[in-house]
Amino acid sequence: KNLVFSAKSGAEDQLHIVNIKNEKITRSIELGLESIYHASWSPRGDAIAFMGVYHGQADIYIYDLEAEVLRKITNDPFSNIEPSWSPDGAKLIFASDRNDYLYDPPANFMPEQLELKDYDIFEINVDGTGLRKLVDTDFLDRAPIYSPAGDYIAFQSDRSGVTNIYLKDLD
Repeated sequence: KNLVFSAKSGAEDQLHIVNIKNEKITRSIELGLESIYHASWSPRGDAIAFMGVYHGQADIYIYDLEAEVLRKITNDPFSNIEPSWSPDGAKLIFASDRNDYLYDPPANFMPEQLELKDYDIFEINVDGTGLRKLVDTDFLDRAPIYSPAGDYIAFQSDRSGVTNIYLKDLD
């Protein structure tokens, strides 16, 4: 069993994989990103999804451990954070401040126009297609995770005035 975390290495972050049994770092991965957050193992353990920041832009990435290939799943001016894998490894859910802009922001769009306390929950195929909004509120919805069967998600929301856990049926 392994654990993954990110840490600074000079001006950039690296992913580090630790063998839990011997408590040693077995692999450090340089990806050329300014920051890396919220690393999440794929169900098969062959890839890691995470939020990476490059030139100030926060997007969802997947690093394939076997092929040693980094893929950018989102590529837009929105903050896309906290990815989590579907049980079958075909999709990711994440929080974003993109509101109703699924793929392309309008002309002359500036990120400063977004409401910083309005994150919603989105789902995307691991190839970057099929983006859809799963949770749409005027509140801060974050930290989504699929149920083991993939039939609902749990997430945090401050819709009641304090942060609580909510469930959303996907059927």
